[in-house]
Amino acid sequence: MKGKRMSCDCVKREDVDLMEIISLAPNIYMFDIEPSGAWRIRYFGSTLRNVLGRDDTGKDLRKAMSGPHKDKVVDCLNQMIDTHRPVWSKCLIRTGQVHSVIDRIDISYERLAYPLLNTRGDVGHAVGMIVAHPSEPHQTEFQSRLLD
Repeated sequence: MKGKRMSCDCVKREDVDLMEIISLAPNIYMFDIEPSGAWRIRYFGSTLRNVLGRDDTGKDLRKAMSGPHKDKVVDCLNQMIDTHRPVWSKCLIRTGQVHSVIDRIDISYERLAYPLLNTRGDVGHAVGMIVAHPSEPHQTEFQSRLLD
């Protein structure tokens, strides 16, 4: 995406083609920022659907999220929108789901979200990639930081 950046270091939504990054598409989600303020999920990759056990396409991202770190995730995505900078976050999800005959595991995910400009030059969309894996021992519950 670096080759498609504008002067404010953001990419325009029209320059993002999922077919160019098809190998990453299962881990990607995209959302539009609507005039009403909703963050409407336009695309929700198959790996995300499998990990979460649901398809959030068409839903407001803020309403689709749940858990104790929801407000922190919303805050870091708001920072991304306000600063026009990508944001990284890592979150521990305590699922309690049985993943094998003998154990229960918690899931950790890392998210990289990138702001996308609309035709007016405002952040009107975002694309994010989430990678989920079993959590690490003694992992911090939530971390985030803006990237350059």
